[in-house]
This record gives sequence, structure tokens and C-alpha cells, in this order.
Amino acid sequence: MNLIDSTVSNNVASNDGGGLFNNSLVVGDIVNATISGNEALNGAGIYNTEEGAMEITNATVFNNAATTGGGIFNETDGSVSVVNTIIAGNSATVVSSDLMGVFSSNGNNLIGDQAGSTGFTDGVQNDQVNVSPGLGALQDNGGATFTHELLGGSLARDAGNNFYAPTDDQRGFARLFDGDGNGSLIVDIGAFESGYIVTSFEDSVDAAPGDGVSVDAQGRSTLRAAIIEANARTGADTILLGTGVYTLSLFGLNENGGLSGDLDITDDLTIIGAGSDRTFIDADFLDRIFEIFPDVNVSIRGVTLVNGNVTRVEDGGAILNFGSLTLEDVTIENSLANRGGALFNNGIVAMTDSYFHSNTAIADGGAIFNNDSGTITIDLSTISGNDAENGGGIYNSTGGTLAVNDTTIDGNTATVAGGGVFVSDEVAVGNGEGGSGGSASAPLPGSEYQGEVVVVEEYEEHSIPKYDDGGSEAAILSEAPPFPVSDTFNLSSLPGSNFTIYLDFNGHTTTGTQWNNAFGTIVTPAYDTDGNVGSFSLAEIEVIQRTWLRVAEDFAPFNVNVTTAEPPVSDLIRSDDSDTRWGVRVVIGENTWYSPAGGVAYVGSFNDNVDTPTYVFNTSLIGVSEAVTHEVGHTMGLVHDGTSLLEYYDGHGSGSTGWAPVMGVGYYQDLVQWSQGEYTDANNQEDDLSIITTQNGFSYRPDDYGSTISTASNITTGMASGIIERNTDVDYFQFTTTGGDVIIDPFFESPNLDILATLYDSTGTQIQTSNPLGALDASFIGLAAGTYYVSIEGTGEGDVLGTGYSDYGSLGQYTISVSGMPPTVDVIGNVTISNSTISNNFAGTRGGGLLNEDTVDISNVTFSGNEAGKEGGAIHNTGDMTINNTTIYDNFTEGTGGGIYSVADTASMSVKNTIVAGNNALVSGFDLAGAFSSLGYNLIGSSGTATGFIDGFN
Repeated sequence: MNLIDSTVSNNVASNDGGGLFNNSLVVGDIVNATISGNEALNGAGIYNTEEGAMEITNATVFNNAATTGGGIFNETDGSVSVVNTIIAGNSATVVSSDLMGVFSSNGNNLIGDQAGSTGFTDGVQNDQVNVSPGLGALQDNGGATFTHELLGGSLARDAGNNFYAPTDDQRGFARLFDGDGNGSLIVDIGAFESGYIVTSFEDSVDAAPGDGVSVDAQGRSTLRAAIIEANARTGADTILLGTGVYTLSLFGLNENGGLSGDLDITDDLTIIGAGSDRTFIDADFLDRIFEIFPDVNVSIRGVTLVNGNVTRVEDGGAILNFGSLTLEDVTIENSLANRGGALFNNGIVAMTDSYFHSNTAIADGGAIFNNDSGTITIDLSTISGNDAENGGGIYNSTGGTLAVNDTTIDGNTATVAGGGVFVSDEVAVGNGEGGSGGSASAPLPGSEYQGEVVVVEEYEEHSIPKYDDGGSEAAILSEAPPFPVSDTFNLSSLPGSNFTIYLDFNGHTTTGTQWNNAFGTIVTPAYDTDGNVGSFSLAEIEVIQRTWLRVAEDFAPFNVNVTTAEPPVSDLIRSDDSDTRWGVRVVIGENTWYSPAGGVAYVGSFNDNVDTPTYVFNTSLIGVSEAVTHEVGHTMGLVHDGTSLLEYYDGHGSGSTGWAPVMGVGYYQDLVQWSQGEYTDANNQEDDLSIITTQNGFSYRPDDYGSTISTASNITTGMASGIIERNTDVDYFQFTTTGGDVIIDPFFESPNLDILATLYDSTGTQIQTSNPLGALDASFIGLAAGTYYVSIEGTGEGDVLGTGYSDYGSLGQYTISVSGMPPTVDVIGNVTISNSTISNNFAGTRGGGLLNEDTVDISNVTFSGNEAGKEGGAIHNTGDMTINNTTIYDNFTEGTGGGIYSVADTASMSVKNTIVAGNNALVSGFDLAGAFSSLGYNLIGSSGTATGFIDGFN
């Protein structure tokens, strides 16, 4: 067993090994791993038997609880060697809170309590014994897994041995930092590398960028020096700031390396302060504070940013963002810009528990301006006391996506319109720099279908071997599902299709099918890997969601919906020839009735007139997903791909282009495709694609893009995605760039498509092709400014009779991204505001709380105390708006519509379960003015001349 770059947390064992139980004679490596919060009778973190052997390097074993040996329990004759590792802060109710047994120290460990163990002596081989580790909570500190950060003053900082140090820490952040600011590059103890510690409040540049030491020529570790050093070193980095004020003082303009003026961030970075009430970065009205470049991931936590100023011309008073930015416990105050007094966003922002206050925009977005290409999510935050011409709190340009939840927008001022929020229907000009610059419908059911309803009970039974991963998948699982947990059983790949592949992880009782003739009633429990069938763990949710992604990719070329949402049984059976909707249930759970196998199916049962499931018994991600597709292939009429000696061919080659057929066994290769038996000694030349698309009621998906230069689709937003549905399909795109790169990637989860891309100039003349050997993606780097065309198609690689494959099964999803795109003018965004309060905002003309020109959904929001000079004390609407379960009370306008003013001839306003009452207007319409559509159950104080509400109706 090897455990690398992973977290094992919050698991429970009745006896031994809450996190890990090791009984293997083969030495297991635990490297860059966090083992935390586990419980057991003995060895809550790790239990190693007398036959077990393991080597532990740069791990953190913390906060586990047992009766004996809270951290690690090593039986007599068991072998455990430890280096650069934290084993501390665990507990035991009887004896040995951290360690029990005999250990071998290779040095530089931090041990909390050595009682009950031997092998560690304080000061010997640089071990630290009977000390506190100084760790933070288990949380998201960047990277794919949760970790415990090293707190300020932790004795684990710069206390390891570089000889044993991995290249990166558990999160993928580079090791060998000057973590304590003394000028030496020494690895930290544990799974988390603390990064650069800034010890000086001065503002100075790094003396030698790229050397791993964030100090200036005088040996001072400054914030600017740390950012310059982080930019120079490839990979994600961390900067830690203590209590105090870090003031920028190096003046400069139009410099993009962070050497003067604002702090330019050009590589992935996490900045962690001591808390927004303790750590301050002061721009001193010199410039903005941060500019985050495209394709860069930045996380800022626990700081206050103050006094940013971009001279009323540029945008983003404190932050100008082109990348992906996470803000947590961040305050931005007293900053000034043309647009976006605090933040101007061109990329992606996730903002939590933050406070934007007293910022100013000369034009739009006193606190926040979200540009056409931007996406912002705001949770549990406060936006107050900001001012602008439009959008005193927030200005959202058309095409921008804005989601506000559990947030207070209070006391903001717009001299013109939208005191709290302005949702615009106009495209913004400029991207923040210098203020200036820059599925088609399904075919008719049964089309191309030549099969018949299956009613006979004479299926041929086919299975797939069981997949025993032996723990080898640990490195690809992160307990970080790709979608919200609440979406797990609502995933669908093609909701409009009449044909269904239902992935049933919820347990199922099978009766009335041919299975029952041989096996009686079959009761399959819910999918379970941890012994708790009553609920799904985060690890199980991850497998379920990623299985859906992988199976959806396998069936992406076809007009069939892969779903985790339970359909009606009528959607899974073909009752007769007139039926237009049918499919198959895939029951994924423990094998309690069949001989050992990874799964089993009846060939051709997709068209059955009863709910005849196929079964998958594997439990790991690869085992489940590959078996699902294989067994569904059987239900669609396919049989095994093997050789003269093997029933299941397991493929050839290696790496990204290592190949295997779906109907063989795809567990051991990265590229698994539908096949027609082209490899050496193939025993089955059936045409998988033809059988799937002619014998099961559905065909291919319609082509999503034009297949010639004259029908090329124009890329205007920098990115597009599509599907190669057939091996004759070629998709064409046109784009204009100011100079940049074109990247075409296959699907991110177990792709089936090997991409051949061809680049053409504006006249349609071919320039070059891209299909890198041993890779599935394609790219064109460093294009000059101009207009181009690109075509995308599936391809093969090498000799099909050797270690290659043809383009036959090279089908699936892709994305194309183009950098250097000019500003877009036709994009569609989405704005939602929920569980929030918009109060005490002021607009000089319209929309004291909110002005909408576009599309907004409002739910569970309170509008109160807002004021407008002319119309719409709380809300002014000329676009499309839906309001649900909202209270609009005590708002005021000097003109018309104290609560809501909805312009009759241009607006759409739907209202349900909402109070609009107790508002005031000096001219007319105390509560309402304009045209409305009532969805019922509203309480209206005074409707005045407004239409849409009738007392007692609806």
C-alpha cells in the first residue's frame, strides 16, 4: 500500500486502524499524507501489524483518538520508519496518546508524546519530542485535499531534512522554502509546507528571484519580495503574513512584474494573514494592491486591503482580477477606481465571510464591478457604505454571472441608479486595464432503429472480471467531489433524450425478470465502501459523481442520457412497438448472489419489456466506471473483445495513449474506446458503433458544429466546447486574437478522444497541424494577431497491429480555449440573489436597492430602508425578474413606486409568496407601480394603479 498526497480523515474502526490498517510484508510508503480525526480501539491513525512494514515521510498524524495508541500503534516485530513527520496532538483514553510500540527514526520528526514507544529521543537526529505541533484546523488550504497548516511559531517550520524531502507538499506546493525568513531553504516537518514568512513591513524587491529565498538586498523578507519570488518559481506557493501593517511605497506605472506599484501575481499563490482584524496591506493611495493575471489561481485569507487608488482612470481600486480568485475573511476599505472601487473582475471570484466598505467608483460599481466575462459568488459577506454613479454596491455587466447568498448589502449610494445593485443589459467597454482595452434537439424516437422489442426469456449472460485495485487508486481520489453534494443524484448528460442509462447507487430489489428465474428475489444494498450503508461518505460521493462523468464521456457521441436521477420505471422498459422512451438500470452495489465478477448483464436487454437491470459489483472508481460501460454495452447487443487465448483483451501501450477496448477489460489503460477488433489476434470484429446506434432505438447525437470552413462557428468568449460524435466528424471554429495560444483539450475525466487539430489562416490556407505523440490534446502556441480557423477531429496513433489504435473509437468531448481574445459583445450571464438583505441604500434616480435591466432571480431576500430619487424605492425593473419568498418593506421614493417600479412596456416581473407593503412614494404607487405577473400567495399593501394583483385571486 502506498498513500501519497492524500488525506485520511474522520474514519472509525471498531477494533484496529481507524485511518489505516497495514498487514502487508511489502513496504508501504506514506508520503505527504494527512491522517486526522480517525477513531479506533487501537491505532486510531495507523495500526501496523507484526507482519506490516511501512516508511513514513513528511506526514502529519494529528487529532486521532483511540483507547491505546491514538496516533500510531505498531505491533511487536512490525516495522515503521519515520522521517520529517509530525505525530502529535492525538489522544488515548488508556495509554500512549501518540505512539505505541517500537519505531525507527530517520530523524527530524516532531513527536508530541512518546510514552509507550521507543525510537525517538529529543535532540537525537534532530527529533523534537514532547512539544506542541502548532497546527491549524483540518481545512482547505489550497490543493485537492484538506490539510493542517503550520501556524505561526510552529516548531515544524524549517526543521526537516532536505535529503528526504519530496519535491512538493501534499497540496502540490513547492517544498524547500525559507519558511522562517532566516535565509536558509529547509523543508518543513509534516505534510504541509508553510511557504514564505514575511518578517518585514518594508516594501522592497527580491534580491535573487528564483532562488527560493524571499529577501531583499538587506536580507529582509518583505511582501513584495515574497510575491516576486513566488512568481519566479514554477508551481503554487504560499505567503504567510503576521500581525501588522504592510505598506506599499515603491511607485511605478505599467510594470507587470511586481517590481513597483501594485503587486502583480503571475503564478498560483495563497496569501494567509493573521485575520482581517490583525493583518493589513496598505497601498497608501500609490496604486491598487493586487493585479491577478489570466489562468492564475489565487487565494487570499485573513487580511484587510486599504487605500488602493488607480487615479480615477483605471479599474479595480484594490484588486484587478483576470484569474481565479478566492477571498475568505478579507476586508477591502477606502479604495478608489473608475469602475470597481474595491474589485474589478474579469475572471472567477468566490468571496466568503468578507467585508467591502467605504470604497468608491467614479463610474460604476462602488465595491464590485463584474465584467461581461466574469463570474462572482458572494456568500456570508457584507457590502456597505460604498458609492458610485451606478451600482453603489455592485454593478453587473450583461453576460456577467453573479450569485449573492446570505449577504447584507447595506448603506450604499448611487448618484444615478441602483443604490445597492445595478444589473445592466449593456456590454462593458474595456477590461479594467487603463480603463480602455482591452444542444441540438434529439432525432425522432426510433430513427435508424432496426431492433425489436425483446420479450423472450433466453438472454445470453455475460460478465466482466472483478477489479481488485489493491488500494492503487488512492492517489487519484481526493474526497473532493467535482459537483456540490446536493447534485449527486441529479446528474444528467442529455436530459432531453428519450433513452436512459440510469446509474442506480441507491440499492434495488429485483423481481419479475429472468435474473429471478435463476436467483430468486435479488436484494442489492446501496453502494457502500465504508461499512455505513445508511449514508454516503464524501469519498463515496466522489466515486459516484466521477463514475457519472466517465460513463457520460463513454456515451457522449450517442443520443442517450446517462443519469443518476431515478427515472420512472416506464422510462426503463420498452412496453411495445409504439413506446418512445426506454433504457436500462445499472445496479451498483455489493454482490450477494452471483459468482465472483466485476459485473454481469444479459446481452440485448436494453430493449426489454420489463425492468431488467445490469449489475456492477466493483467498488473503486476505475472498477465501477469501466464495468458500467462494459455491461451496458452488453445490454445494447455487444459481446466480448478478446484474443485466441484471452476472453477479455486488456489492451496495449502505456501512458495517456495506452489503449484497450470497452468490451475487453479497460481497467489497466488510460484510453478505453469502442472497437471493431483491429488489434493483433482480435477474436471479434463486430462493429460496436453500428450495433449501438442501430439496434437500441437511438442513433448518434446531431452534429454540434459545422464541418467546413464556410460553416465554422465563431469563438467570441475565449472558449468553446463540443463533441466529436462520429469518426467522420470534423468541427470547425473561427476566432480572432490579438496574439496568443490555442489549446484543445479532451474531456478532463477519463477521455476517449485523441485530438487532431488543423490551423488555417484567414483565407482558409492550412498553416499547421497538432497531434502530439503520446498525448491526446493539441495546441498552437504563440500565434500572431489575426483571424484564424481551426478544425478538430478524432485521430489514432501508431500501428493498430502493434501498440497503436485507429480513429474508429476516437470520439468524445473537448474544449478549445483561445487567449488574446478582444472584448466580447454577446454573452449571457446569470444573476441570483438569495437569503440576503439589501437595506438602507440610496440611488439618485432609480432603484434604491436594485436596478435591473437584464435577468435576475430573487429568493428569500429582505429589501428595507432603501430610497430612490425618482422611481423604485426598493427595485426598478426594465428586464426579466422573478421574486419568491421576499419581503419588500419600508422603502421610499420621491417619485413613483416606493416598493417596486416595473416598467409596463419593457419589463417582465413575476412575484410569488412575497410581501410588498409598508413602502412610501411621494407621487404615486406607495408599494407598486407598473405591470406584474402574480404567481400567487402574495401580500400587497397597496397596488395602486399597478396591474397583476387581485385580492382573493391566486
